[in-house]
Amino acid sequence: PIWSHAAGTSLVNQARFGYNRRNSRFTQQGSGVNEAAQIGFPATSANPLDWGYPNLVVTGFESIGTAIVLPQNLVSNTFQYSDDAMWNPKSQGGRHTLRFGADIRRIQENLFLDPLARGEFYFLGSFTGNPLADLVSGLPTVAVETSGDSHAAFRSTSVGGYVTDTIQASRRLTLTLGLRVEHNAPPVDIRNRVSRPDLSANSLTCTPRPDCMFLQGGTNGVPRATYAGTAGDFAPRVALAWRPIGSGLVVRSAYGIFYDVSILNVNLFPHQNPPFLAVTTFANRGTSNIQTILNPALTLPSPPSATLVTPNFRDGYLQQWHFTVERELAKDTLVSLAYVGSKGTHLVDQRQANQPAPGGVAPYPQFGATRL
Repeated sequence: PIWSHAAGTSLVNQARFGYNRRNSRFTQQGSGVNEAAQIGFPATSANPLDWGYPNLVVTGFESIGTAIVLPQNLVSNTFQYSDDAMWNPKSQGGRHTLRFGADIRRIQENLFLDPLARGEFYFLGSFTGNPLADLVSGLPTVAVETSGDSHAAFRSTSVGGYVTDTIQASRRLTLTLGLRVEHNAPPVDIRNRVSRPDLSANSLTCTPRPDCMFLQGGTNGVPRATYAGTAGDFAPRVALAWRPIGSGLVVRSAYGIFYDVSILNVNLFPHQNPPFLAVTTFANRGTSNIQTILNPALTLPSPPSATLVTPNFRDGYLQQWHFTVERELAKDTLVSLAYVGSKGTHLVDQRQANQPAPGGVAPYPQFGATRL
């Protein structure tokens, strides 16, 4: 719904409320059918929704099986309220046009994502010297499975306010000055089902493992989202349009900063840590086959993998600018030459935070692969 109100001829106010809902569900072929058992592989999940063929990685060949990121479901609700006003004060000859307003968005994301739900088995040729022969013989080098509950319910609120002043400095020059201030709250799970790895020496000797090696959001001084986020984002905007005297030229230029709104997709990673969800790697001692490799007592122990959002995470932003010259050559012909630029800062990326230096050891030997 939209509500509009005019106060005289110089002030117009408009308020909006909106709601958007998205419900998307993706399942793998064979969901509900224990196809893994039909071909002799162990069951990695008791949930029929997770069933299907496992994923097989055979060196030198395309992987075989169903997608490792299925099944998944997302129900997203977005509530938005905005209020915008335009004011053209009669003072100073009406040369100023001010626009100001605020925007509030409440985002709810309820989801589950069961990665590697059917397991992933690697046949590298470690036993017969031939990866395909290892597969036929049922001798995986490594197997990976997940355990736990991947259901999550994230909530985030974004609040922003802005003001701009368009100034008719002269008949040939128009300036626009503006500032937007916003705060994007880090997404939190309503049950604090997020954690980050404890990279201190405590996680080297603690018990019970691996749960004790992770710090739960909202406890022991850890922020609910596992990171503090940005306190406030300031985004200035400036623009001009100028028509030089005695020419058919028009010069336009602008600069602005624009912030990324949310990182809900990235914030899923801290939910995929113990004690809520665990990714376990099993290395074959040389005595295991596809039926026994998922037995911890029969395989080589491996440290838990981990994911985290850097504690000093900052909202990413984009600077954009342009300088444009236009000239009207004829009644219906316009030539435009423009320089356009942009620069991103604090953009979201991922890296392996536990990568050892050549010939060295991992910085955090108590953990396996650690995505940051």
